[in-house]
Amino acid sequence: MTMIALRKHMYNMFRAICEFDVTAIESRHVPQKRGKFNPHEVYPIVLNHHSYADVKDATELSSLERYAKITIEADYEASKYREYGLLYDDLLHDEDAVVVEAINRLPEATRIQRENRIARAQQLNVLHETLPEEEWTKAENDLPYLSPYVEWVRNEMIEYDYHDWSRSGLPINPPPIYSPGDFNDGSFRNKRLIP
Repeated sequence: MTMIALRKHMYNMFRAICEFDVTAIESRHVPQKRGKFNPHEVYPIVLNHHSYADVKDATELSSLERYAKITIEADYEASKYREYGLLYDDLLHDEDAVVVEAINRLPEATRIQRENRIARAQQLNVLHETLPEEEWTKAENDLPYLSPYVEWVRNEMIEYDYHDWSRSGLPINPPPIYSPGDFNDGSFRNKRLIP
């Protein structure tokens, strides 16, 4: 595409956007109120170390399942967050917008408990100490309290995005999705970003 053709194309897109009747767009779509909505029931999350918790006799499992059970249990035993009294969901990256919104939707008591656990773990880490072994997090107590909320927020965001794209009518294509592999092998530089 030549530079003149590119300018014409961009001008036509700009003109279409400027002439678009913005008042025709209804207000932002908000999902209906769900009443007593329990994300733990709607989005049941099972952590890896709970996968084989109810299996007492290893002979009930196939050899591949036994290997998976041993690997999952060894991985859980080697994880250091238990030594600081943290739960698995305390490790979720709280600078991600989805996780921040999920934390805001937590019940107040749960959010305060989370903050206290993280503060205690940071203090222990600064002092280069861990909790006594009897206070470590046990596998049966390490339940996902935040992950269902994260799934709830993700699904709402997908719902918002779909509704926005379907109602806009603007002649703009959604941005291309690139994978990390595109940047590693150099194929990203060979792609034309503007058609």
